[in-house]
Amino acid sequence: DITEIDGSPISLPTIQATWNTGYTNLPNATENEVPFDASTIWAEGTSSQYYTRSSGRIQLQKSGLYAVFTGIHLYDLQGNMDVTVKLWKHSSTAGTGTLITMQSDKRFAETAADQLISGFSFVQYDPSNPWLYVTVNPSANNPFPSNSDNTPSFITIVKISN
Repeated sequence: DITEIDGSPISLPTIQATWNTGYTNLPNATENEVPFDASTIWAEGTSSQYYTRSSGRIQLQKSGLYAVFTGIHLYDLQGNMDVTVKLWKHSSTAGTGTLITMQSDKRFAETAADQLISGFSFVQYDPSNPWLYVTVNPSANNPFPSNSDNTPSFITIVKISN
């Protein structure tokens, strides 16, 4: 927990969305948009003032600096496969946006079969492109999303300052 100097807890507007349904093999050499689903947790009951969701994308609604955490859980990975996870912004809920950052770029050794690929970045609110989304791009083999051990792919967004 984050606390103030006096030890009081700090409540930050937070959203977490997971990918629990609609699994399909991810075509290689393609920016596959992650379809985060209805398993959304709103913290403090106030996050709806800061975020909305549509088509797996998350819209920032208030100016400020946000921390974005991602975890993409895949299996059916093969040796020497490279997997990139990217964070994008866009003006709407469809279409190709503008790349914000590479969340992760991992190469897997032989028989690396069930992996969680995690990433972190900061995002400044952009009123012209407020919708955030995540893509996964495998170099080969069409890996499959996983939630083994009850660990689905996720995105967590925390508003950390105005």
